[in-house]
Amino acid sequence: MDAAVSHNTHSSYQTGLDSFRVFREQQCLPTCWPPPLVHVIQFIAALSLRGLAHSTSRLYVAAISYECKIKNLPDVTNNFIITKLLEGMKRLKHRPDTRLPITLDLLSQLINSLPHVCTNLYEAKLFSCAFSLAFFGFMRIGEFAQTNRQATNNVLQLDDVILDEIHERVILRFRHSKTDQYGKGVTVEIPKTGKIYCPFMSLKHYLGARPSVPGILFCHFGGDPLTRYQFSSVLRKTLSFFNIEFKYYKSHSFRIGAATTASAAGMSDHDIQIADHVIIWCVGSSIIKRAFMVARQRPGGSNLTLDGNGISLWWQGYSGLKLTDIQKKIRLISIYADNTPTYILLHCGGNDIGCTPLKQLFAVVKTLLNFLQQTFPYTRIIWSQILPRASWRYSNDCVAMDKARIRLNSYAAKSVLNSGGAYLKHPDIKLYAIQLYSPDLVHLSDIGNNIFLNSIQSGLQEIINGNVPVYPDL
Repeated sequence: MDAAVSHNTHSSYQTGLDSFRVFREQQCLPTCWPPPLVHVIQFIAALSLRGLAHSTSRLYVAAISYECKIKNLPDVTNNFIITKLLEGMKRLKHRPDTRLPITLDLLSQLINSLPHVCTNLYEAKLFSCAFSLAFFGFMRIGEFAQTNRQATNNVLQLDDVILDEIHERVILRFRHSKTDQYGKGVTVEIPKTGKIYCPFMSLKHYLGARPSVPGILFCHFGGDPLTRYQFSSVLRKTLSFFNIEFKYYKSHSFRIGAATTASAAGMSDHDIQIADHVIIWCVGSSIIKRAFMVARQRPGGSNLTLDGNGISLWWQGYSGLKLTDIQKKIRLISIYADNTPTYILLHCGGNDIGCTPLKQLFAVVKTLLNFLQQTFPYTRIIWSQILPRASWRYSNDCVAMDKARIRLNSYAAKSVLNSGGAYLKHPDIKLYAIQLYSPDLVHLSDIGNNIFLNSIQSGLQEIINGNVPVYPDL
């Protein structure tokens, strides 16, 4: 159970629970579980008065929610009032991102200043290499510097780096990242640039001076690992050396600067998105539309708490949508979309069954997939299983209609998988579970929608982070 969430998430949840416990003790409130609704309401108010950011408050509330669920207790944080309080805090405490990007020119200046601000030549080589790789590797601070004494395995190790002198390139193997919670790993290749900030030459000079000790790539001459605090401290000193206001530059400014420079150099939005975050379009019928409305009321919001893994969901549900309408809708969505999707989740087809012959629907699916592959060649398609229903618009023969549903799901799933996509099933939505459906026996009830959303949340995590083609693989 401890391994079910990342170390950072577990630590953040514990901080939130400790804060909630201290709050209740200070207010002489009983420390019972599940906590009464009024306790959580007052806790959010206290967090607001303390000046905490909306994201921190939402994380603390998520910790309370997780604790309730892990103890098999009612989750009071799903209450409508809690959701609205957090939305209100977000509106009142919205803080614009004031961080500035580190450009190539600024990177050159920073590296030039290192011999003047560092205590010795070795430290200058260490931070020159760290600055250069942080920029050209689109790296987050937690991927190359130690953030706490316990977590060292997820930081870039000496064995994860290859200095390929034949092809003059640097090869980095990231075992773990913010968007790779299951440790699938990713390899990044950085070519030689020939400039003062060249990552190849910086790494070569650093490795030539680095002590022969295993472990984290960036370490001091005594073998102690480079920490987040030390990296930020030296960054501040180099900025001050040129009288640059350091409050607008953080460790993440290297990653922001890399993305900005890549865009200016003509790098596609898709490639930059891969380095930054995953965008998912959830396109479908009223099932998707209603699920989105329920998702907005949950503590994790419409992103289903996946934004912590660098995943953004864009819901596009349309009542009565049929498979034959999706191409037109996708074209329309593309006009208003800010970015090309990394994934497109399709949940459609229930409104076609009984209206269009099954063989013709197979042809529609084939044409649709060809269209998506041509329009979005780098986008992966996820077919979301058409749900069972007890009432069909075009026939009263529910047995025959359900057989057609199963056949359409099977054909679509096979086609999507053959094209490199994924298949998301919803085995917990069962026809005989009447409480999961609304009175029309077509759409889902609040309980059904929450189960459906849980299935989507878990499925996307497994498909994206675990590279699982079918979820759940029963």
